[in-house]
Amino acid sequence: MKRWKNFWGVLSVAILLAAGKGALAKPVLCSPGYQDSTCGSPVSHAAIPQTQCSAGAGWTTLSPAVWQGAQWSAPSCQYQPPPTCSSGWTQASAPWWNGSSWVGLSCNPPFLPFDPNVQCAARLPAGYSQAAQPADGFPYSYWSLATAAELGTSSVAQYLGNYGMPTNDTLYLVGAVGPLYQAECGQFNDYGALCAVSPSNNIDAVWVVSNANNKPGCGGGN
Repeated sequence: MKRWKNFWGVLSVAILLAAGKGALAKPVLCSPGYQDSTCGSPVSHAAIPQTQCSAGAGWTTLSPAVWQGAQWSAPSCQYQPPPTCSSGWTQASAPWWNGSSWVGLSCNPPFLPFDPNVQCAARLPAGYSQAAQPADGFPYSYWSLATAAELGTSSVAQYLGNYGMPTNDTLYLVGAVGPLYQAECGQFNDYGALCAVSPSNNIDAVWVVSNANNKPGCGGGN
């Protein structure tokens, strides 16, 4: 009898130990495989990329986006529109974006018919002004086509060649006044201004000559 009592005592202890071990090995609540309605679903997602300004032409970043703990702030961006030619000018080459600014714009000026009273007059040397001269000089107050007779040469081309100008230029002249020069018979300030213009309407030169050689009784001059 005593032996059976000891047996049941040992068995009871073994059961208690087994129960205790089972209790210790019990899964933690809400761990995988041991969840109930009180357990929320875990939330996770991939990394959020930094917000960027547009990579298109004309866009630059003034200040980048900053991480605010749960999201990125908005970056500060600036847009520069491509430049254009001024009114009346035509585009020769288009601008292109180099990553920070527009470059490469080229414009052609508006076409204007050549007017010696505008273009040649603007190139008259400093200290001289247009003015009609007496009969012994250039009696023109406006730029006019020069003739061989007025120039005292056999041809306008010869006169141009004498001054080192292209002989196929068009030559315009006008009366002018300027600094006093000394001639043998006195001091004078009358000049002739000449303007050599290329076939493409580019001015090759504008220069002045004194009228000393045209004055009766005077020979030579500056």
